[in-house]
Amino acid sequence: MAVHSLTGLTPNMAMVGREVLVPVTLIAKPPEETSVVTVPLVSNLRRVRETTQAIAKTQKMSYDRTIKPAKFVSDQLVWLY
Repeated sequence: MAVHSLTGLTPNMAMVGREVLVPVTLIAKPPEETSVVTVPLVSNLRRVRETTQAIAKTQKMSYDRTIKPAKFVSDQLVWLY
């Protein structure tokens, strides 16, 4: 039920398209101003995909800056897998 920091959505909102009732709301009446908001599932999944792709691209660029390419010289023996 917690909002994910990357997507800004709760898992329920991302996968189901609505928030679900928790057991405490089944026992006690929810506040009057609370309403069920449904958002199209496709737009939620698109938002999740776009944000995760953007973060993955940023993380890849950060990783690529720290790696060093292998240096080979002529007639060097190498293991071919």
